[in-house]
Amino acid sequence: LAAASAASPATWCGLPEASGPGGAKKEMSRLKELDKERDFDSTKVREIVECTSCFATRAIFSQYAVGKEGKPAPTAKDLEELQQSLENDAYTCGSKIKGRGKYFYSRRALKCGFPIEAAY
Repeated sequence: LAAASAASPATWCGLPEASGPGGAKKEMSRLKELDKERDFDSTKVREIVECTSCFATRAIFSQYAVGKEGKPAPTAKDLEELQQSLENDAYTCGSKIKGRGKYFYSRRALKCGFPIEAAY
């Protein structure tokens, strides 16, 4: 943990390195703008994941209910692939959801040390 606190805050938990004066602040602002386009209501939580760096519990959301007929929605197989991806790939706070990003998303303007989401 001591090594993590010595690292630049911009490199913590999924946030890309932002160079230059105010780079980390600009990157966080950009990610907050991306998050404004998403719905983070508790009814949209589809999976729970633990950050491999700080062990905080984070929510994975989807705009659509899994298996909903007649709409562009994730299938049970999509959810299973998400779960496998989360098991195989390390998730860190603020990371983009790999693979199934079409249906699933997480809050991007997060980093280790931020409060646990109240959505669940």
